[in-house]
Amino acid sequence: MNFLTIAERLSGIDRSAVIFDSSRCLHEISKYSKCEACYELCPVDAIQPGKPPSFDENACESCLACLPICPTGAFKADDAVPALMNCAARTDAKTIELICAPHPSAETGVAETNLGIQVSSCLAGLGTGAYLILIAIGVEQILTRIDACAQCPWGSLISQIEKQVKRAQQMLAPWGLSQAIRTFSSEESIELVERPFWNADNPPLSRRDLFRMASRQGQLAAARVLIEDKSSKSKSLSRERRRELNALKQFSLQELENGHFSLEGFNHAKISVSNDCTACGVCARACPTGALRFSIDADTKFHLMFSTGMCIGCEICIPVCAVNAISVTHDLTFEELLKQGDEHFILQEGDLIECDRCRTLIAKRPGTNFCPLCEHRLKNPFGSDLPPGLKFQDVNERHKQKP
Repeated sequence: MNFLTIAERLSGIDRSAVIFDSSRCLHEISKYSKCEACYELCPVDAIQPGKPPSFDENACESCLACLPICPTGAFKADDAVPALMNCAARTDAKTIELICAPHPSAETGVAETNLGIQVSSCLAGLGTGAYLILIAIGVEQILTRIDACAQCPWGSLISQIEKQVKRAQQMLAPWGLSQAIRTFSSEESIELVERPFWNADNPPLSRRDLFRMASRQGQLAAARVLIEDKSSKSKSLSRERRRELNALKQFSLQELENGHFSLEGFNHAKISVSNDCTACGVCARACPTGALRFSIDADTKFHLMFSTGMCIGCEICIPVCAVNAISVTHDLTFEELLKQGDEHFILQEGDLIECDRCRTLIAKRPGTNFCPLCEHRLKNPFGSDLPPGLKFQDVNERHKQKP
């Protein structure tokens, strides 16, 4: 194993072009975003930090690590997951090795009973969702090969691969399945041997394989459903988050060993809204994934809905609420996530009235018939200041404009 061998493998990879859709970036959606998910990630510096980040398509080498890390799916490309799932659904092997495209010794592995599957990108491009789906469709053990990362030009991504594996282990832990996935590094003194090996994009196809495929149509169909991408809408989850949720739905809630496991640090959150809500709907318009939805029934009643599964914990909704009615917590449990999923439920609802001054529709509140802005102006007829929530936004804007 040497640098030249891996460099040759890299040059021969049929790469999928990555496109950066800045309109889906959290920084483009809101000036309050603190997201730094893709900062310092790219091994060839094709992504430079910014608000939004800049992306150099010519410098990009399509390792695809940026695809699963972006919480809104701003980076787009055809990834290696569909081909991987096609292979996994076709094989009888219960233990598989995942091998990156530039790996110089993919034909050998740690055990004769393993099936090695080589994907068309860096393993950092797979995402946690891919591991969860593999377990959901019946794979019992996954061995992630990182033994060649030290010599690879994309070697800095080894930490990202390890993070994805650890996240998958933690998300499977409530079912006692955390040991179903592990990494294999160059530090392990295990003799590599020849074992079955498939290229995910060009797996072998014998007569036996045809019969096996016919008997596994259910698994193939399930795999296709689990990797289905619905992120083309202007407000939707990233492909990675959608895959995670789809996979978790396949695990039984009744078999949870620890439903109270906290998802803090997993970019999940839950939202509560107080009775101070004025039914302005700004939070729903600001929400990048559609986790918050606002609707009005015939100008008489409003509904503010929320989906736990669709919330990425970006907190963009907090600063846009003029009356500080929104609270966000990140200690969501597995039980809460699985019970509520990506379905929307009511956070706040109530009757609507027109503001007596500006005729804007507002939530009916006891003791006033004015919207917050008009109410503030009436109390401060000679002042130029704004209500607290709006003033907070204005001050931030001024700071942003300072040299």
